[in-house]
Amino acid sequence: MSDAAKPQGEDLDIPEEPLAVSVLTGFLGSGKTTLINALLK
Repeated sequence: MSDAAKPQGEDLDIPEEPLAVSVLTGFLGSGKTTLINALLK
């Protein structure tokens, strides 16, 4: 990040490594919640 893009007066501690994110999509009634519950058990 360049100095010009940093907010003035703030020293932000932004991690350098990327954060893995998964997005679960589907139609209504397709079992998204059931899948998440099964994975968490």
